[in-house]
Amino acid sequence: MAAKKQKRKQKNKEMEAPRPPRKFSARIQRLNDHGLGEGEHEGVKLTVAKTLPGELVELEYNPSRPRKERIRLLNILEPSPARVEAPCRYFNQCGGCQIQHLSYQDQLVFKKERVLGHLQAYPELADVTVHDVQGMPDPFHYRNKTQAPLQQQGDKVIYGLFKSRTNRLVSIENCPVETRDANLVLQTVQEWAAHYQIPIYDEHTGEGLLRHVVVRKSIFTNQLMVILVATEQRVPDSQPLLHSLQARLSSLKSLQLNYHPGDSATILGKKNLLIWGEPYIAQQVGKIKLRIYPHTRMETNSVQLIKILEKIRRLVQPSPQQTMLHLFSGIGAYALPLAEQLGKVIGVTPEAEEAEAARQNAYDNEIDNADFRSGPLLRELKNLLQADQGVDLLLATPPKKGLEKPVIRLLSQAPVKTLIYLSPNPRTMSRDLAALKEAGYRLEEIFPFDSFPQTYQVECLAALHHSDGDTGS
Repeated sequence: MAAKKQKRKQKNKEMEAPRPPRKFSARIQRLNDHGLGEGEHEGVKLTVAKTLPGELVELEYNPSRPRKERIRLLNILEPSPARVEAPCRYFNQCGGCQIQHLSYQDQLVFKKERVLGHLQAYPELADVTVHDVQGMPDPFHYRNKTQAPLQQQGDKVIYGLFKSRTNRLVSIENCPVETRDANLVLQTVQEWAAHYQIPIYDEHTGEGLLRHVVVRKSIFTNQLMVILVATEQRVPDSQPLLHSLQARLSSLKSLQLNYHPGDSATILGKKNLLIWGEPYIAQQVGKIKLRIYPHTRMETNSVQLIKILEKIRRLVQPSPQQTMLHLFSGIGAYALPLAEQLGKVIGVTPEAEEAEAARQNAYDNEIDNADFRSGPLLRELKNLLQADQGVDLLLATPPKKGLEKPVIRLLSQAPVKTLIYLSPNPRTMSRDLAALKEAGYRLEEIFPFDSFPQTYQVECLAALHHSDGDTGS
């Protein structure tokens, strides 16, 4: 009996012993919706970052690792012809860019296929033409907003981005998708924090002072804002930092402190304190100048914003006889440049601060035919469409989650003549466009824009028309 128990214990011990890692090869078949390679091995689906369709790869499976890290890419045995050497030396560790190893022209092809893939889920969208993706002349250094967490690792202060699918920070000295000025700002802050021994915030203990550095750059006016995010309303030795930034960056217009004392996952706290310069920088959009404060939400790619505005103008051919309603109007980045050619513009946003900023931007640019309002979108939309507002053109620029069902229902009950839909998410865009087409809107074309090169993300513009659209009767 004792011998049987001993054998059973030995067997259980053997079963509990960690299995050794094993190597195997697999063929990558496709890129998934997030730009990650997918394949199969012995009937099991695999997801392998940094790989491309057609590639034969050598992998290691280690059951003792965390679940998301059990499969590790060892070698590319047969590389794809579309593979390029990623210019960023941190590419294999960082999770910020998913497809930097794919040639830029093939990135545009992948993004078009991604849009087509989501449309195919809706038979009513089968006849819609998807144009080639409008790319960037330079697919690097395009981001006008940079947010970098800081971390103390031993004696070093580091900043960077998080490793793919983890919460581990990768130290990055130079990011090729951020502006050159932003990279220089981060290096300067890092040197200053290390030299003056500024306490770096530790999210695990809740102790420390400096949490993040945020950089905002106006591409067309060459104005720069630097924001230090801290747990107190004062940062010691800020003047030496200011002098270093001024010596290295002639474009610096604003240095601010953002007070963020809590443990919230948001980057910015609610309160901003001006250390030096102006409280905002000016962003140029065509003839329009917009005020950009630390909290201002603004399109990340200024170059593509201009191209999207040009496409909207060609699609709707704005005239003084038209009244345009803009849902999710923000600070007026789309509405105000279009206002010059329209009779009236009405902007609606859920955020009161954004509506106030849009009104200020209209005042600064001497635009008197724009009206910006804040409140629940459904309520405001219902009031405007049911009142005698003469709305015949509606621009909707919803966030990634798309339009809510009651909004689409209202647009089917009180249709507008022309509806322009701009979306950063092909999945929710396809869902909404299918619902609008079922409601009687005509849709013929979709125009994708590469607003986020080196990533899987793509922005799409669609123009819909309704024969029963209210033209002011």
